[in-house]
Amino acid sequence: MNQHRVFKNAPITEAIIDIQVERQENCTIDILGKFGEAIDKKFDEQKKRTRFEGKIDFGPEKSPNFTQKSEVDGVAFKCNPENKIVQARLNGYGFSKLQPYEKWETFVSEAKELWGKYRDLVNPSKVTRIGLRYINRIEIPMPVYDFKEYFLTFPEIAEGLPSAISGLFMRLTLPKPCTDYNAIITQAINQATNQSLPIIFDIDVAKTGEFDASSDEIWTFLAEMREYKNEIFFKSLTEKAKGLFE
Repeated sequence: MNQHRVFKNAPITEAIIDIQVERQENCTIDILGKFGEAIDKKFDEQKKRTRFEGKIDFGPEKSPNFTQKSEVDGVAFKCNPENKIVQARLNGYGFSKLQPYEKWETFVSEAKELWGKYRDLVNPSKVTRIGLRYINRIEIPMPVYDFKEYFLTFPEIAEGLPSAISGLFMRLTLPKPCTDYNAIITQAINQATNQSLPIIFDIDVAKTGEFDASSDEIWTFLAEMREYKNEIFFKSLTEKAKGLFE
């Protein structure tokens, strides 16, 4: 296992573990509401999740027809004092830790405990997707003359074109060689201030397939995904960028 630097001021704004399951016919929103009774009472803010789906129909002799439908597909519970959110959905489970993020061991331990309570309640037949996502907000001091001083993974601008960037959205999918892990990397510029230019650096690693919902291999996969996430993060930033988090 690779050992990476631990930063005093890590730029993580949200860490997310997401486990999707095959939807059970007998699972309802009312059943998911009981999840709140099984978890720590500190998760005292409850909100139903709504999923929206849109569809456009085209025909040779008619105008496009847009239809939209919505469905309540889960319940989210938030612990405000500790900035944690847990989701119980018809098709899965999610656990998020907002700033301040402490350490992996604490994060994954609580996620595993809450997953066990969701699994006991819903009794899913199988897991279909396992995901780990870290959203970072990196504040680059103004003025910025060259992004390559901070990022090694960044869009390349052709020679002869203006190098100043006022907007950015880049999305890459990087499969990890010899594995079935895929990482989606998203970079975007957030609202700049006179002091800094915030760059969102979002790394989402996932594995799809069919997995035993009761098996500990889920957490082995997540540990491996974390290693891949760390590899992407540390190899994508310069030492000057990493110095911003010390």
